[in-house]
Amino acid sequence: MSAAPDTSRLVPVGPIRVADTRAADCGCTRLDTQNFTVDVAGHPDVPDDAVAVAVTLTAPPNGEFGHVTAYPGGTTLPTTSNLNTRPWSVVANSAIVRLGADGDLAFHLHRPGDLIVDITAAFVPADTSSAGRFVPVAPRRLADTRTPTPPSGPLGAGGALHIALPSEVDVDATAVVVNITSVLEPNAGHLSAHPAGSPAGDTSFLNLDGSGRVVAASVVLPVDAGGFTVESFGGGHLIVDLAGWFTGPGAADSDVGLFVPADPSRMLDTRLEGRRLWQNGTIELPFPVAGASAAVTNLTVVAPDRTGHVTAFPARTPLPDTSSVNAAFRDQTVANMAITRVSTSGLAYRSHASTDLIVDLTGWFTGTPAASTTAAGSNQPPPPPRVLLVGDSTLASLIYQPETTRALIGFEAVYDRGNCRRLLRQSCVSPTTGVRPTTAVEAIYAAPGTFDIVYIKAGYNDWFTYFPAEFDAVVQAARAKGAHTVLWQTYNTAVYRPTEMQAYQEKNVSLRAIVGLPQYDDVHLADWSTYSDPRRDWFWDGIHVTTAGAWAIPDYISRWIAHLERRPCPRPWALGQPTPAPCPTPESVGAVPNPMSLY
Repeated sequence: MSAAPDTSRLVPVGPIRVADTRAADCGCTRLDTQNFTVDVAGHPDVPDDAVAVAVTLTAPPNGEFGHVTAYPGGTTLPTTSNLNTRPWSVVANSAIVRLGADGDLAFHLHRPGDLIVDITAAFVPADTSSAGRFVPVAPRRLADTRTPTPPSGPLGAGGALHIALPSEVDVDATAVVVNITSVLEPNAGHLSAHPAGSPAGDTSFLNLDGSGRVVAASVVLPVDAGGFTVESFGGGHLIVDLAGWFTGPGAADSDVGLFVPADPSRMLDTRLEGRRLWQNGTIELPFPVAGASAAVTNLTVVAPDRTGHVTAFPARTPLPDTSSVNAAFRDQTVANMAITRVSTSGLAYRSHASTDLIVDLTGWFTGTPAASTTAAGSNQPPPPPRVLLVGDSTLASLIYQPETTRALIGFEAVYDRGNCRRLLRQSCVSPTTGVRPTTAVEAIYAAPGTFDIVYIKAGYNDWFTYFPAEFDAVVQAARAKGAHTVLWQTYNTAVYRPTEMQAYQEKNVSLRAIVGLPQYDDVHLADWSTYSDPRRDWFWDGIHVTTAGAWAIPDYISRWIAHLERRPCPRPWALGQPTPAPCPTPESVGAVPNPMSLY
């Protein structure tokens, strides 16, 4: 087979499964436990002269974190990736990859494991063509089952969503490029798609773990005059965004919209460049070639601060209301293919939450870039967060020893403590103040303005109650006040009364279990008990603090906020030591020997 030509056109394929390493006859040539090749052009359903293919890669759980790289057979392994594997769940992602000189694809697994390879389209040589040319569009939403118009509602397990071709897509279009997002699926399963008039196959492009977390996949889908059908074997809501489409035989013959495959190359890795993509920030990349209308890339989000998304769009054009890659929780590494319109200023990436971003290029489509019409976006660190501290008498030292508030550093602090405060049930009358305080839920709703983070240091007065309901009520109140993060402090257990100790131990067990649930991905556990219980000199009864403990509390809170923000710690662990940057969780290092001396 000859070397890849400069340009090529799309030919719809299947979808078909060409390799599955779990099978004895895997459809592949195994080189070792981490490398194999697939003779793609030799498959009977793939054109013999194919020079690139649109694939979906699916990795079953392999017990370790890792990544997968697809690249042209017979070439050197690039420093790029297409898929990030997880120990506990199936992961899938799509790509358009150039074939090697012998028509094969090579696959490298960073960790030994299995891989499934499905194909939805091939690209064959063409200098001009009527069919198979890409037409980029401004990203727009085709369907969202969460909205009442048109009424649809969530899909049941095994349900199907039929998408008609939108008005801007020719009736004889051969394929579309869509980003499909699953939300709140109730069961583990997968998504598959096929032309509306064709039967379903045995392929998939997105796998769901049943957690209900937001998961997205961008994919090239063959279509017919009736559009296409998405089937969900897990159920739940679906969002479908259109990025472009491929012409049919009735289109004019042209050299615009042909695909130019390229060896995978890295365009951006913010981890190496020291410029994290900040919350609501935009990074622009000039496109490396002239005469391109759209780029084929793999986007990887690394170490996001929280749940969020990144949107790829033409640089210096209006930001669309779509997403390109979604992070379901803090520190998740997740990848998604993106076919993005190129502007005269290149490509732009805007993030909902601060994150690192990797952009790998695998090819582009010919044509004229879109005109830049807006000013360049900026990428500045966000302002210090606004943090609400809600506590009971164990937080009273901020009131009774106001000098300790000097240790609240790096954020705007609003604090509300109520002696004898409970979480949700009516609070008791404080024997110290003679006042019945509001509950934690009431205090959150009554706090002025909105907050980025809500810190909970309350619950010591709620013994043997139904903690999950109280926990959820507090979290829902924090979310209603705009908080993107809830930081909940564990309960001291080094107390003197056995019944009290049992109550706090049970609360900590409940906290650890609840915070691990997917519906609480925005809640983090500040393990104050592990951190402070060994320091008996900080407490006079195991929970209420001495002067030394009064300084330890705000110092601990500030270190945790700095950790969440990936900033340096507010102070070193001891005088004369370097200040850790970024700040680790305090409990991972151990108690600060003398907090008061640092302030």
